[in-house]
Amino acid sequence: MNMNSPIFKHAVESFQHGLEHYLDGADRSRKFALLHLDQAVELLLKEKVILIGKSIYKSNGSTLTLHEALNSLKDISIPERPRLEEVHDLRNTVQHKGLRPDAESTQFYVEVVYRFVKRFLPDELDCKLDAVIPSKYCALMEGKPLEEASQVAEVYERAKGTADPTERIILGYTAMNLVTRVLEDQSEGKVGVRRVIRENAKQIGVDRTTINTLLKRVFDVRNNVVHTGKTPTTKEADDFLEDVGTILKMLHCIE
Repeated sequence: MNMNSPIFKHAVESFQHGLEHYLDGADRSRKFALLHLDQAVELLLKEKVILIGKSIYKSNGSTLTLHEALNSLKDISIPERPRLEEVHDLRNTVQHKGLRPDAESTQFYVEVVYRFVKRFLPDELDCKLDAVIPSKYCALMEGKPLEEASQVAEVYERAKGTADPTERIILGYTAMNLVTRVLEDQSEGKVGVRRVIRENAKQIGVDRTTINTLLKRVFDVRNNVVHTGKTPTTKEADDFLEDVGTILKMLHCIE
């Protein structure tokens, strides 16, 4: 399958946006999570319809609905179909009647769509999920630490085990720098440690004041050590590493 297909690219973008809204955790974001994820499902199904040599256009020029796309794929096993149709029905209620879905229903249906996409991509479109969306979303949805974060955890543990307070602070800050490589959106280029951490914390619903307070304390200590030559106390190094550790745990980069 050509991953440059406009329909496929739009599907992946909708899927990622849906997960971002869901992980945001805000009440107002739940409806957008369902709208985007339902759209992603419909587009992925249409991509498969095209790949098996069928048209997604009807005689009146409109494209297939989700239900019609599923019918066009009747020879393909889609065990998730009943639940996907429920998601679509809920999406219609959200869209046309202004319903704000409750947290429990949203979680249930987001997980339905996530499991479907994770299976459907390799089984039917010859593409793994982590090849098209940042692996942090998979880790967050599955409650796992990020695989790429192993080096972050290693450096952080070295920092905790180092006796010299200055070196502990330098290593702790290095761990935070490394985490940006795991979390930054490559399409945006280098955007800075603070922004990467803030944006990712926001996506998973971390309180803005909390993350800003932690970042200010971390950068104040680090800048004092690096730019003034101040020798930190053991307690300052301990407090610094505790703040760094809190940030890394929030971002699922260490356990």
